Amino acid sequence: RAALAARAGVAAPVAAAEADLVACIEAAQLLPFEQGMAFEAARRAERLGGAVPVLSLAARRPMHRAGLIEIAPRAHAPEAALAALAGRLGGERRRVIVTSTAEGGVTQALLLALFRAALGMLAAGVAPRDIEAGARALGFGQGPLRMIDEAGPAQVLARARQLYRARGVALRPFRLLSDRLADVTGGDTAALPRALAFHEPAGQALAEDAGLTAWLEEWREDNAEAAQGWPALAPRAALEASFVAEAARLLEAETARHALDVELAAVEACGFDAERGGPLLQAETGGLVTVMRALRRLSGLDPALWAPPPLLDEMVKNGRRFF
Repeated sequence: RAALAARAGVAAPVAAAEADLVACIEAAQLLPFEQGMAFEAARRAERLGGAVPVLSLAARRPMHRAGLIEIAPRAHAPEAALAALAGRLGGERRRVIVTSTAEGGVTQALLLALFRAALGMLAAGVAPRDIEAGARALGFGQGPLRMIDEAGPAQVLARARQLYRARGVALRPFRLLSDRLADVTGGDTAALPRALAFHEPAGQALAEDAGLTAWLEEWREDNAEAAQGWPALAPRAALEASFVAEAARLLEAETARHALDVELAAVEACGFDAERGGPLLQAETGGLVTVMRALRRLSGLDPALWAPPPLLDEMVKNGRRFF
């Protein structure tokens, strides 16, 4: 950090305040995101005053993989400074994208859309194996249910609450995950960090939970209002529709700056096969009209996930593309 400061021509007060500011950042990580950012800003102003310019940002580690870093600048951050920082943070095995501070970033929103789609399909009666196979057919290295267990179901639930409450959207599909965790842990909150929802340990690997199918059948009987019938649509098409719709929402809100950033997030942080280019390019090759048809068939099940976003609707009507 001192070397970076020296090369950037930053004045000596940064080095003098460095230890205190690192402690400040560690403390801020214990707070909700916006409160943590405000705490950091106030502490910096106290220690450095207005004499030293500070580029305020958030670096997020995705839930599933760490091949991508998202930097979220505050308002009016110089583009040249962002480009320089991205160049320093990036490397042979790590990519950097610039996002906004809203809604937890690009990767988190994309993963949660996939998870929401998978949980909705489970509730509607689609078999877990079919969901996982659909994700692999789409181009993901692993299915969303395995991703949930690898990321930690309790952590996924916490991030889902944060994102969807910020959007004013109900958590309805995640109720199944919450109920499953409650049953697996017996209500013991101390067991939540280590609990798995859809798999069980098999040495150093994960195996399908032998009791999951019976549990799902019982859950659907007890939650008939949530277990709506599933249309005759392949899980691959449903997962693709959920991902493309979420990408369009992120681009529309300018949480993602470019469609290429979505593709990078998919490949580097979500495990999508790079040889296929990316989910958006693949969807364009197959036709965005096909994606729109799938969204219209599914929108009644979960409008927050599958209702066609205005940007995507406009793209299809006017023949526009992501690339």
